[in-house]
Amino acid sequence: MRADVRNSLNLWAGGLLIFALLWAVLHFDLVHGLAGSWVGQVIQGLGILNFAGFLWGIWQRRESNPRNPNRK
Repeated sequence: MRADVRNSLNLWAGGLLIFALLWAVLHFDLVHGLAGSWVGQVIQGLGILNFAGFLWGIWQRRESNPRNPNRK
């Protein structure tokens, strides 16, 4: 099996696993009251940091693109 096929299958399996876990957590209400606790606030903070890093990566890719018409 080629590496790209194996990576694609791993990504699909991982995505389905995350979806199934998220569905189970929401369906069975396993995290009731988590948002108000300090653990929930830490998870929210990490999510915000992760999203900020994602946006920073997009910005860096845009800046390093030599065909970007806005590049100085």
